Parts: sequence; structure tokens; C-alpha cells
Amino acid sequence: EMIIELILNIFIGGFSLLLDLLPTIDINLPQGFMSWLLDIFEMSGYFLPIGDFLAMMGIWFLVVNFHIIWKLIQRIWDSLPLV
Repeated sequence: EMIIELILNIFIGGFSLLLDLLPTIDINLPQGFMSWLLDIFEMSGYFLPIGDFLAMMGIWFLVVNFHIIWKLIQRIWDSLPLV
């Protein structure tokens, strides 16, 4: 387990070095933009409650990715050391 963690830390360290080479981006948003955006989210939450929205998104995600999830479950089940 420690060897795998060491290998992953090496990859993550290399990836962070690559990200540090990228130039920084300075984004200036107009004043009041965030309050405007939050107002839109609050208004959409009035018409479509967040709990219902998350349930619908979860069902959509499961339907779209069922094949991947099922293969992952099968792969994990096959790797268990059962008698």
C-alpha cells in the first residue's frame, strides 16, 4: 500500500509541476455578477426544488452510466478472494 502511495505521489507531484508552468488567468467579473447569478439559482430553486433536481440527476446518471457501473461491480466481485 505504501509503494502505491509513493508512486501516486510521484505522478501527482509531476502533474502539479506541469500545472505550475501554466500562466495564471486573471478574471475580472462585473460588480454584482455573483449576486445576480445567485438570484437566478434561487429563482430556479423556487420552481424546481433542489432535492427533486438532485434525485432526477441521480436517476439520469445511473441510467446513462449503468453499463460502466455494472462492469465495475462485476470486476470488483471477480477480484474478491472467495472460495
